[in-house]
Amino acid sequence: MVHRADLVRGERYLAVPVLVVEVLSSSSVGIDRLLKRDVYARLGVLHYWIVDTDKPSITTLALTGRDYLETSTAHGDEVLTVTDPFSLTITPSQLVLT
Repeated sequence: MVHRADLVRGERYLAVPVLVVEVLSSSSVGIDRLLKRDVYARLGVLHYWIVDTDKPSITTLALTGRDYLETSTAHGDEVLTVTDPFSLTITPSQLVLT
């Protein structure tokens, strides 16, 4: 997710995303949870969410200094409500990949 003001038609996007949502893959779970997390933190991505469709669960993290702090998590039929970087209410068990 990026700020609309940072997008310019016909030009490369060079700003840091506001939010990255990582959907875990069983073949790359280590890369997704560790390596990418470190890369996003070094780039300064303020919000990082990890979605596991197998479990199902959603974990939200916020950048504090040089690392992420877990801000919330929801599993199965639990309702997750976030207000930052935008307002959203979601239930992990309702996520379906097609």
